[in-house]
Amino acid sequence: MVQEQDLQVVADRIASGVVAMQPRLNNLMRWGDSRSGALAMAAVMTGSLIEAVALYRRVTRHSDVVGVERLYAGTVGVDRDRADADVSYVWQRLQQLAVALAMDDDLDELVSGAARVLVAYVVAGRPAEPRLDEVEAVFGPLREARDDDQADVLAELSPEYLAAWRRVLS
Repeated sequence: MVQEQDLQVVADRIASGVVAMQPRLNNLMRWGDSRSGALAMAAVMTGSLIEAVALYRRVTRHSDVVGVERLYAGTVGVDRDRADADVSYVWQRLQQLAVALAMDDDLDELVSGAARVLVAYVVAGRPAEPRLDEVEAVFGPLREARDDDQADVLAELSPEYLAAWRRVLS
């Protein structure tokens, strides 16, 4: 039998990997965005460079997808193919949630909560889950819009996806 705390460790590892890949606004970028002129532009450029380095460091530290799959397979007792499919399922949904949150301060908390729900869901074999129906209804078109690079549709559906997750987690 799988222990809930072991699943939480798996969910936290997946969530930290997804969150690590998201850019964040730093104080220089915020300051530069709120002003105009050469100094503001220099602040945005410097802040962007600092964020690029920080993003690189986070990604290299947290992007061990194979390690997460092995942890999941060992924890749940499934083969590597099932682990790959389940982790990919969770990762895609969390990644879209993180993109919808973009620069939101609730990024870590919401992605972690969603990861716990999704990991428990895939471990249970993806049964009919009324709580996730709304999330899944928005995810399909959102993923298609992302794959087809339809920025207008993404901008329209991302807030709906975020709102659906907020309802699931409340």
